[in-house]
Amino acid sequence: MKNLNEANALNEIKEMQLVIFRLGKEEYGVSIKHVKEINKTCKPTKMPYTEGYIEGVIQLREEIIPLVDLRKCFGKEINNNEDSRIVVVELQNEKMGVIVDEVVEVKKITTDNIEFVDESSIIANPFVKLIGKSENRLLLIMDINCIFDKEYYRIVMER
Repeated sequence: MKNLNEANALNEIKEMQLVIFRLGKEEYGVSIKHVKEINKTCKPTKMPYTEGYIEGVIQLREEIIPLVDLRKCFGKEINNNEDSRIVVVELQNEKMGVIVDEVVEVKKITTDNIEFVDESSIIANPFVKLIGKSENRLLLIMDINCIFDKEYYRIVMER
């Protein structure tokens, strides 16, 4: 069953603007309101005794932020190349860099082309709560909250 609060919130807006990026062959989106910037990849400073998906920390405009490799969390092959990027996201004044294979585009999607992933569905996933339909493709829309929640990463890494 759909979360009624989420469904009502989505019905209040007419469209979502997403930053679309690739992890492996799949395309994901995250609301542009949470994306602070997109940068070329850089070498992070490794932190001891951190989870395997944490690449370390980077300095960004005098601020130290953690760097997470979502490809590791999702069991994707890691191919760093000139298209790889760091997407800096922010939630409640906390920033995190997320390594992706490529940033594809910024796209508006009307809410009538977005469907909730039912929590009881076989495809239920802590990272993806919405699926957007755009032309002949599906976009997995990430829940920004889970990017900052270590428990979500543990759930995925234990699979």
